[in-house]
Amino acid sequence: MNKFLPLILPKYLARTKLTVYNRLASITTSNTTRTIPPLIWLIAKPITKLGAIIAGRGFRKWWTSLPKMKRKIFLAHLRRHRVRYGSGIGITTFTGFVYYDYHIQETPLTGRKRFILFTNEQLIEIEKLEQEQLFTIYEKDILDPYSPYVNRAMRVANRLFSANKEMPEVDCINWKLTVIDANLINAVAFPSGDLIVFSGLLDFVENDDELAIIMAHEMSHAVLQHAAEEISHSRLLDVISISLVLVVWAFLPSDLTAAIGQLVADRLLKFTLELPYSRELEREADHVGLMFAAKACFDVRYSPVFWRRIGLANPEIIPEFLSTHPANESRAQELEALIPAALRLRQECNCYELPPHLVPPRPHLKIKKIRV
Repeated sequence: MNKFLPLILPKYLARTKLTVYNRLASITTSNTTRTIPPLIWLIAKPITKLGAIIAGRGFRKWWTSLPKMKRKIFLAHLRRHRVRYGSGIGITTFTGFVYYDYHIQETPLTGRKRFILFTNEQLIEIEKLEQEQLFTIYEKDILDPYSPYVNRAMRVANRLFSANKEMPEVDCINWKLTVIDANLINAVAFPSGDLIVFSGLLDFVENDDELAIIMAHEMSHAVLQHAAEEISHSRLLDVISISLVLVVWAFLPSDLTAAIGQLVADRLLKFTLELPYSRELEREADHVGLMFAAKACFDVRYSPVFWRRIGLANPEIIPEFLSTHPANESRAQELEALIPAALRLRQECNCYELPPHLVPPRPHLKIKKIRV
């Protein structure tokens, strides 16, 4: 549960003087060099999967149409040249391992090893499409810099940015803040540094401390480059999935059993490799974001309180193992276990002393219907 902490805490021991930034309310993306390979892969994936189905099915049809004598001749050929074919498979496997190992990087701040296929610049190119679509949808709902919502979000963002800016991983990002007037309890940060906060979140949080917990969580995703990691992990799963599709359609006896086998294989990959990995990234962002907030002198004790109120206001329908995010109660419990370390960090940063008890939440928010 606390596996990220030993690597995070040494980074936070230096305290910086708070300053106010004015890099706010921008809705433009960072300029990047156009990068084609990731976009080509996104287009090639369904084509490659279809090709694997056709190739596997073609092999099965060819094999079942062969007379028994020709099958024996073919198997005898494989046995005679097993060293040659085995060497080819071995070389291919070794090349794949070298390629995988070459793309292993350390996660900023936590030091966790992870597979990264794309650079951050390539990811920004991909995410630019999603970002532009988001701003197009909410173009008329973007609040001006003089809005009370923007002033509040700006106040919290400036504390977070300035308190953590001595870390190169934070300071190298060109942070920009946009507040959108929409009834969504949500915030999002893009790799380019665009931090977007919805007014529904500002209405829901009890205080700046809770707001800081969520904004710091989203900042952590950008600093830790989770988007690049998650897309890289998805591409790795795509290679495994396409290989399984080829095998399933080649060796299962009929199109119906092959289609069912493909569906089962895809579900297994999703539930055993994709969703658990996504939840692990969310937990890491929770942990690092808590330290960002502690270093900015926010009351981190509100972090489990916030997630429990979210759980009360918007009960979860699906179990955690079917979700991309940890359950709200799980997040609250894990953050609760990190509170002592976060409070020690806060004390080391010479923050003001906290009151012994938290202010109780407003009762009406416990039953408020929300959209997340």
